[in-house]
Amino acid sequence: MKRIFRRPTPPARLFCESLETRSMLAVDTLLAPVAPLPFGSPTATDANVVAPVAIQASAASVMPVAVVRLADPAYGDVFQLVTPDRANGYSLEQLGRTVGAGVGIAGVEVPAGATLELQVLSGLSFWNGSGQRPSFAPVRAGVELDVASGGQSLRIGATTDQLPGTGTIRRTIDIGISDGLPLLRSIDVTIGTGGKNNAFAKPGAPAGIYVFTGMWGVRGAPNVRDSVPVTFVFNVGGLPLRLLETAVDALKNPATRPVAIVAAFAELVEPTGPGLQFLRVQIACSDPVTAVGRSPQLPIFFGTTQRMAVLDPSAPRSHVSQLTFVYTLTPQDATAGAVVCGRSLRLPAGASLRSAGSTPMILSLPQGIATTIPPDLRQSFVEVSADISRNTTFKRGSVYVIPAEVHVLAGVTLTIDNGVTVLIRNGLVPRRLLNTAALIFDSGSRLQADTVWFKAADASNAIVPRADNGGVFFLGTSRNASKDGIDVNVATSSGRSAFTANQIFASYLGRTDPFGRPGDVGDDIDAISVLGMGQTEWRIKAVSSDYSGDDGFDVTNSSITLDRLSVFDPIEDGLNISSSFVRIQTSLSVASSRLRPSDGDRELFDLEVDNGPSRVVIDRLTAVDLRGYWGSPYDEVNLNSLDMPPAPRRGSQSVWYEFTGTLRKGPAIIYSLKAD
Repeated sequence: MKRIFRRPTPPARLFCESLETRSMLAVDTLLAPVAPLPFGSPTATDANVVAPVAIQASAASVMPVAVVRLADPAYGDVFQLVTPDRANGYSLEQLGRTVGAGVGIAGVEVPAGATLELQVLSGLSFWNGSGQRPSFAPVRAGVELDVASGGQSLRIGATTDQLPGTGTIRRTIDIGISDGLPLLRSIDVTIGTGGKNNAFAKPGAPAGIYVFTGMWGVRGAPNVRDSVPVTFVFNVGGLPLRLLETAVDALKNPATRPVAIVAAFAELVEPTGPGLQFLRVQIACSDPVTAVGRSPQLPIFFGTTQRMAVLDPSAPRSHVSQLTFVYTLTPQDATAGAVVCGRSLRLPAGASLRSAGSTPMILSLPQGIATTIPPDLRQSFVEVSADISRNTTFKRGSVYVIPAEVHVLAGVTLTIDNGVTVLIRNGLVPRRLLNTAALIFDSGSRLQADTVWFKAADASNAIVPRADNGGVFFLGTSRNASKDGIDVNVATSSGRSAFTANQIFASYLGRTDPFGRPGDVGDDIDAISVLGMGQTEWRIKAVSSDYSGDDGFDVTNSSITLDRLSVFDPIEDGLNISSSFVRIQTSLSVASSRLRPSDGDRELFDLEVDNGPSRVVIDRLTAVDLRGYWGSPYDEVNLNSLDMPPAPRRGSQSVWYEFTGTLRKGPAIIYSLKAD
């Protein structure tokens, strides 16, 4: 056989106990002692969530998670997330109306700019403490666990890991964005029934031991493998400590602990002799499993058509750490624009996948890492070089390339399917308003999207870590505005703009000042620019902008609200707000690298007041993570907050400012009222 493309980085091999022990020693070596973190800090919940009562976490409740280099005998050195124990126990305490605890997280050696995340693999199970051995069953009566971190909140109930028709799934909650230093965070865990997030209508639950299984992952660092499954065990109602210890011991025992899929990768194989091309997908498991009866099935989507891969008849099925699935392509499959794995293995009637201890295997596949068959297989690039003049959909399965200045014209709706990547090409192009490639949503245009990625690319459509493009512009119809030669004119606008999305990720967008001069000289371009926008026109809930060529997020003569905003390591300012009002409801993260010093115009916030005052209002209970320079001689930026330390005074040189925590006492207002 010959492979059509080179095999990507292989999945994690099975951890034997000796390798696991060596991994834990690496964690102990890397991790300095960490002070206990209080429940409720420094994480946050939605605006609809009550402030939790402070409960001091014990030292044992701080969980170290580290990226370490491991020697793999088959593939050489690899990077993996590791944590000392496969199960961890905590007591949820009653204080006021809240029943919960703070679980401290200490992330070590997480690559700068990457996000440490917790993938929830299972639903919530319960044991009442009776019997010789723990016996867990799904919770009843609507009992749920709420896990909150960094402004996100995730309810875990009996069927959290299930969606009808798709098998089991993984739900993910972000812990924090790394700046290369140890990442110290806390997860707020509460339990109850009804209500929303941690504002339970009925706090607490029947006395017992409650468990769910998760997995640590790093988003934004594809060379770091996910951890093995980790089970969180909670004592509710003050049961004897020995019952909690018994449950923890059972769930970290190699013979009985949960088993999950830790990695997946695919290859297209073309026979050297007679035969058809077939797809081979290899699934790596955290512990040995055995397949009995009919073959499990792996859904594979060729465009919108679903096929099922089955276990390779020639591959072993008993006590194996890697399962191999195969599917023979039909002529129709070969014409598909994209090939994507499903979210979960399926077990038809008569099929079984179990661990050495006969526990059922968790069937969900990893999200975002190695679940999409590598683009070398049959990647479809669609170049969009002309203005979008009629309703258009960027469809899942293709990567869309913007090689010029492309406008979405007034009255036109651009729909972007969930998860689609749009590449903005670097370099100079024939000048229109700009002289670089950019996607510009004109006044009166519309965007309909769920989650979309905007990234920089070179002339061969390869994603590159360099910002030399025009980024993305959103033009409203509420106020006149002008920036970088792009204008909003209310008098000539046609219709109303309408921009709707759950999440926009931007990476290496914008352009740096080519002359390296401080200040805005008109040559640099921001990653994401919002001009003349009104509250009813902007319904994009979350924006994440990493490594922008100039400012990470720019708002001019606008009024907008976001649930979450994250800017990491921009060349210049994190937020540039010009005569605008910006409200943040759930989380705000602006982090610069200390490796690149401030030149007097590289700030957390740059507030301009040419056409009126500027304000950034951060709601109470918002999670705030600020690490960068403040006090520029060029700008006056004031702070009004009961939670955050005072802002540095405007002086001859910016100073470093840090605050990581939750606004418990009230909102914060960052503002400028007079001209710079």
